[in-house]
Amino acid sequence: MRSGIFSEKYGLQEEIKVNRKSGVILGIALIIFLVISIIGAALMTVVMSKARQTNDLEKRTQAYFFARSGVEIAREYVNEKRKNDEQFFDEKVIVLHGNISSENNGELSFDFQDVTDVWPKDNVRASFEASASSFRNNEIVTAVWRDNEYTNFLSSGNAGDMTRTLAFMCSEGS
Repeated sequence: MRSGIFSEKYGLQEEIKVNRKSGVILGIALIIFLVISIIGAALMTVVMSKARQTNDLEKRTQAYFFARSGVEIAREYVNEKRKNDEQFFDEKVIVLHGNISSENNGELSFDFQDVTDVWPKDNVRASFEASASSFRNNEIVTAVWRDNEYTNFLSSGNAGDMTRTLAFMCSEGS
């Protein structure tokens, strides 16, 4: 009885109940905070993954269009050269490389190299792939050579760390 009178006199029992309630509320608050943190981290991971996928898709698409542009630029070059000399490409392997930049008021600047002595005509693809690292700083790299009645184009587009390579065969008049 003594402890009952002491507790009633000094209000000790009510204080113990309040402390127990505070501990439960603190525990619930920590669990809710932990759940919200886990959900937030999961959402952030999903969003970052989607952003990375979108960025990769954009680079792949840009690399593809660089490669297509390389084919079109090389076709124009071939057409211009063939106007003056019909036999110009019959025995040659030409590589054009350069960048498409808007810094020069839209003017394109490409280097054309005759690699006939370096790249065997019967295996241009292997030579093209073997020297890909030397052209890594160029957005567009295109090889052009003639086989029988076809003009062949092997074009690579580089955008960031993505590379796309396209091969085209064109016959006379196409």
